Amino acid sequence: MDRIDKEPYLEHVNITSTDVDATLRFLKTAMPGLEIRGEGTGELCKRWVHLGTASSYIAVEDRGFREASPHITYQHPGVSHVGFVVQDSDSVIERLREGGLRRRESQLRAPLQEALLLLRSRRQ
Repeated sequence: MDRIDKEPYLEHVNITSTDVDATLRFLKTAMPGLEIRGEGTGELCKRWVHLGTASSYIAVEDRGFREASPHITYQHPGVSHVGFVVQDSDSVIERLREGGLRRRESQLRAPLQEALLLLRSRRQ
């Protein structure tokens, strides 16, 4: 579907991770329909992976840092969260729990702990 002449839409989000594989496991556990669209290395990027669908994706990059910065969500500048619409949020939460993720302070913790917010589909 050619969306160029349509209303603006989000085509991709780029995130930097200290552990690309753990980030991909989390995303694929939460949303099994996401597929790797491409991956590689670059001059500034040790490794990158595009994970998504035919119309959008999440670019996950490893820039070589092994410690996360001291980012406090909703206080420091930067991404506070990204919202995904899913058909069954209860199933997503169950898959994440089965994958070893636990709730803390009413949020799921993962490599992207405060950067991801899962929403129920508005179509239900």
